[in-house]
Amino acid sequence: MTAAMPMTPARRVILILGVPAALAVLAAGAYNAVAQTYQVGYHVHVSVPPSGQRARVSVDNADATVRPGAGSRIVVDGTLRGSLARPAFSWRPTAAGLDLHSSCRLGFSDSCTMAFEISVPDGVPVAVTDANGDLTASGLRGQVTLSAGSGDITASGLSGSVWLSDGSGDIEVTGLAGAYVTGTEGSGDITLTFTKVPRWVDVTAASGDVTLILPPGPAAYQVRASSASGDVSDSLKRQPLSPDIIVASSGSGDVSIGY
Repeated sequence: MTAAMPMTPARRVILILGVPAALAVLAAGAYNAVAQTYQVGYHVHVSVPPSGQRARVSVDNADATVRPGAGSRIVVDGTLRGSLARPAFSWRPTAAGLDLHSSCRLGFSDSCTMAFEISVPDGVPVAVTDANGDLTASGLRGQVTLSAGSGDITASGLSGSVWLSDGSGDIEVTGLAGAYVTGTEGSGDITLTFTKVPRWVDVTAASGDVTLILPPGPAAYQVRASSASGDVSDSLKRQPLSPDIIVASSGSGDVSIGY
């Protein structure tokens, strides 16, 4: 018969610390299994007229996709899904535009998926802000403003005057035909691919790379490119008196401008 091992102080400490830790791991595993099994979701629909002939929409905790619509109203179709509990949703029209609010009831953002499809009247000035989610846009024209707090901005086919800003995500725009383009980035990269020669581009990244790809052709530019602690490459045709101006700078990233 094997004798019982004596309860030493070290073994007592291991039991005191190990048992709660093991129970916590088991509880977390059980929660994840239940959360994956019991998904609760629903759809929302909102339709409002633009405010002051401008389509302004703010989103706080969801991904958003924006495109021009066929009608004269701002139309939102959303899908919200959460583990064990339905995500909360509310909206209200204000003098500044349409506010969309969504949140996870259990308090864990990774237990919810929330996304809005937003269509805006074609050609009216558009301003969309997403505080905490990815922002995707396509086909917008006129005056276009896209801003994100902590997500990526991905867009295509924008034209007119375009303003882009992001706090802590990447900005990537393809098929860009904007005549006047401004971009600011806090802690991510900016990549803009133009299909039309712009008149004015001003792009700044605090701690990321800046890449500008201009359409090939005879156009020459005034170029001011700089980086505080990164490499700068520029292969554009230069003309000191050109009306087409490119300004690009980065605090701690590379700046690349070419075709």
